[in-house]
Amino acid sequence: MGRSCEILEDPDGKLTLYSVISENYSGQFKPVTAEIPNFGFTKSVYWVRFSAKNSTLSGINRYIEIGFPLLDRIELYTFNRNPRGEPDHLQQETTGLDFSFIFMTVKHRNFVFAVHFPAGSERIFYMRVETDDGMIFPVTFWDITTFNDKIQMENFLFGIYYGIIIAMLFYNLFLLIFTRDRNYLSYILYISFFGLFQMSMNGLAFQYLWPDHIWWAKHANPFLIGMSCLLAALFSLRFLDMPRYTPVFSRVMTGLMIAGIILSASSFFVPYSITIIAGQLLPLAMILTALPAAYLSIMRGNRAARFYLIAWITFFIGVILSTLRVMGLIPHNFLTEHGLQIGSGFEMVLLSIALADRINIMKKEKEEAQQEVISTQQKVVDSLNRSKQEIEDAHRLLSLSEEKYR
Repeated sequence: MGRSCEILEDPDGKLTLYSVISENYSGQFKPVTAEIPNFGFTKSVYWVRFSAKNSTLSGINRYIEIGFPLLDRIELYTFNRNPRGEPDHLQQETTGLDFSFIFMTVKHRNFVFAVHFPAGSERIFYMRVETDDGMIFPVTFWDITTFNDKIQMENFLFGIYYGIIIAMLFYNLFLLIFTRDRNYLSYILYISFFGLFQMSMNGLAFQYLWPDHIWWAKHANPFLIGMSCLLAALFSLRFLDMPRYTPVFSRVMTGLMIAGIILSASSFFVPYSITIIAGQLLPLAMILTALPAAYLSIMRGNRAARFYLIAWITFFIGVILSTLRVMGLIPHNFLTEHGLQIGSGFEMVLLSIALADRINIMKKEKEEAQQEVISTQQKVVDSLNRSKQEIEDAHRLLSLSEEKYR
């Protein structure tokens, strides 16, 4: 419904419904120029106006979906246009992260309103949107059957993504038990927290994990971002052996690890509008540190960093798409909305391969070292045998000389 909507910015958040429908403000609504309204991080409240008409001879039911699950408060006011062309206020419904999920009329990870259109009726909608997160509000009208089909497809795709995470968890837990390599523990903790962060971003955590914990639903994102960055930095330091191969980047990564701790801790008492912006920048800084560090490690002989580098490049692309989308710098579409999931999915698989490759490299290096030791020992034995033979030859010559002398 993007280009069918009109918007009115309320910088102070003080306008009421009766203010915006009055003649003073009604003419100040401006057409939306994009399919999906996106105003980045802002303290302003936005009012949205759109209308729809049922031209059929029977009543129909529709869903209005607001396709961004991190909005704090959404108020939808429904009006019916009467025969005189004037709006009559019918109903009001409020939803968002400020309200318990269990009270939502339509149980879905996004915010959905159920609307009834009598035959030949026209509805006018005013929507008030307020949030500390990115001001993104994709508005979509859905036929109910089509919406249910969409949910099935979403569940299928999310099932693949979170199935990959669960599979990686158990696979690497198995390897941790048998190898005792601490890198696997860092990796397991990292993808666990990152998986929870993705569930929170998608609205699935609010739907399934903490539907009645409003405060935590709002503050979970910066906490989980901080923990993900902390554990990713710890994993990178160990996996790349950064103190050995890239000591300068090792100090930078240690600083970012501390920043992850600070972000997670501050998410409990610092305003969300501040921590979420920091949560957008910290992963970017960490990736921009990890990529050159991995490249230098490869150049300096650390072959295990090859898959690590490819993994973080794919993740970097996903983070860039997600960050630019939330900041309103690029359009909101399937690729930019799910780019982080796509990039992180490849990243988690590639990092798991990197760990396996690292073990193979270490095993090969160990075998080469053992072979070198065996070769060295053989050379020593050969040298001793030659020395022994030379001594025996010398003794024989000496004996022959003594007999000849007698």
